Amino acid sequence: HRDLHSFPTRRSSDLSAMIFSTTGRKLYQADFGRLNTGVNIQQLQLNMPGGVYVVRLSNGNFALTKKIIKLIK
Repeated sequence: HRDLHSFPTRRSSDLSAMIFSTTGRKLYQADFGRLNTGVNIQQLQLNMPGGVYVVRLSNGNFALTKKIIKLIK
């Protein structure tokens, strides 16, 4: 399954993403490399069942952590 995710960046920077289960187990990691300022869309290869997950985006100086719900199609 492929999921598209978009997120804004205030300045050009290297970005990585990690996805965790609600118990804290790391399930996925991706390094996107250097992204330009503005809204970026990345395609993730998520072969996970529907459920609740925690996503952490990091550029080395700043990290954003959000809870997401993956719906079953």
